[in-house]
Amino acid sequence: MTDLLDELWSLPVAVTASHRGRDNGLIALTAVPATILPEAPRLTVDLSHGSLTHELALAAGSFVLHLLRSPPDERTLALVRALGLRTGREGDKLAAFESERGVTGAPILRDTLGYFEVRVAATLDLGDMTVVAGDVVASGRLAEGRALRFDELDAHMPPGWLETRRADELAEARRRRGLPQRT
Repeated sequence: MTDLLDELWSLPVAVTASHRGRDNGLIALTAVPATILPEAPRLTVDLSHGSLTHELALAAGSFVLHLLRSPPDERTLALVRALGLRTGREGDKLAAFESERGVTGAPILRDTLGYFEVRVAATLDLGDMTVVAGDVVASGRLAEGRALRFDELDAHMPPGWLETRRADELAEARRRRGLPQRT
């Protein structure tokens, strides 16, 4: 079943948020459009409960979702390593990356394909994750090209990169859902 579920991970995205002077970001593996109305764009993203970005996005009521560039260059890979393999609770993950403030106040990362600034419209708490739906209030394309796909990213990262960082996150998710821990 895991191999089949992995097929659903198509677009890794960077998500940034800011609240009360604190910024953070993460790499999310599930983000999709959530409306058929082109004049009122909406999207959803899944955020892990244990993430500082989760806390900041919900407290601020907004976030920025960034599409990553394909093929991944060294700046994109550095962004994925910083946002996807480290926790913001141990230091500033965004300091090394050029950014500017958008209309929501959250950082817009300049070394990405483009971004969507989003105001939270609804949430669905799944125990270990929160599905966050939001209205797009601003967007911009920052580079030409297409969005990075998960299989492309995975091919450029060290073997086991996702599992290494996620071990603690998986243990916390199992705890939150009342599932047995794996050893």
